[in-house]
Amino acid sequence: MASFVQGIILGIIQGITEWLPVSSEGINTLIQLHFFDEPLAEAIRMSLWLHTGTLIAAVLYFRRDISDLIRHLPQYTRELKSGQTTERSKLISFLIISTVLTAAIGSPLLLIGLEQEEVPAGIIMAAIGGFLIITGLVQRYAPRFSGTKETTSMKDAVIAGVVQAFAAFPGLSRSGLTISTLFFRGYDPQRAIKISFLMSIPVVLAAEIGLGLIEGVSFDMAAICGLVAAFVFGILTIGALIKLAAKVRFWKFCIVLGILSLLPLLIERL
Repeated sequence: MASFVQGIILGIIQGITEWLPVSSEGINTLIQLHFFDEPLAEAIRMSLWLHTGTLIAAVLYFRRDISDLIRHLPQYTRELKSGQTTERSKLISFLIISTVLTAAIGSPLLLIGLEQEEVPAGIIMAAIGGFLIITGLVQRYAPRFSGTKETTSMKDAVIAGVVQAFAAFPGLSRSGLTISTLFFRGYDPQRAIKISFLMSIPVVLAAEIGLGLIEGVSFDMAAICGLVAAFVFGILTIGALIKLAAKVRFWKFCIVLGILSLLPLLIERL
């Protein structure tokens, strides 16, 4: 069982890395496997739980955007009936479609990960490392395709929702993959980042509710301390790190971390 100090450490890491395209879940899972000797399923559960803290931080940070979309819902239903939709309505449709697809595809993938109790730690770390390298390579080339696209579309929602689902695998960065996908679809960096984080809110909320219904809800000191730390550090860093993520080439970090994660298995096999 995790200690409260362990929970705080993991929460701080979650609060900082959630806003960067580096897979906070993958990094926290690696840390728990390598330094705290936690089994894979428990490491994934804790990593997912910590998203609750940064979810609250994201809701507070984007509260005006969320409030604006909620107030627009009555008009959204009228526009759907008339067939003439504004950009706000298109964004609401985008979020609904992407969330449904992410849940449909990502839920089975997540459950598969939670059932892997007997897989050797070296193989797990190597798999996460491979996913980090994939994340880095995608980010390396995606900015070349960014543009000035302003209008969200159903096609974009489908593509982004499917891609987001694969972030159920630790090591595949949800924000990195979705932002890169939106780059490929022609969105500029600022809009792509905002849409990506708005996409995360209903997905993380649905995941936490789903896991609570399936496995039951239990709280210990480590989980509570981790959630509080993730929220505090998340709300303190979100603004600066989102701006940083648009400027810094984090693909190099992902690839280096991925290679380092592969090394234990490679050394073991030699």
